[in-house]
Amino acid sequence: MKLYVDAKLQSLFAQIAKNNCQNLKPNVKMKVELKFTNYQLSFLNAFIADNLPASVHGEMKDRKSFIFLMNDVSCKLLKKAIEKRQEAKAFKISLKYYEAFALHQFLYLYMDYDNTERYNVTREILGVINQKLA
Repeated sequence: MKLYVDAKLQSLFAQIAKNNCQNLKPNVKMKVELKFTNYQLSFLNAFIADNLPASVHGEMKDRKSFIFLMNDVSCKLLKKAIEKRQEAKAFKISLKYYEAFALHQFLYLYMDYDNTERYNVTREILGVINQKLA
């Protein structure tokens, strides 16, 4: 069975599709600028090193992709720590939106509630990331 649509209706459908496609463009910044101190960055590197699994053998696909993504993020953070190790003031780190979100979720997932100093530093970092993701 064929559906016959007149030309007026076709142009109306084309106009609706064009308007909807223009409205579907993402309005989210793809880069996130995070501002950390040297202490926070060294804490982040140690936190990731302590909690990131060394092997992905036997893990589910979604967990493997998360581990690989966090591995990339940790490499960026380590490079920045090496570059800025002598600076005392806060500096910016540029991450893609999905990398910042993955870091945010990683911190929530492995947050240490027992150690108050680690908890406070983690909450500070989560606050910085959460403000930039909003």
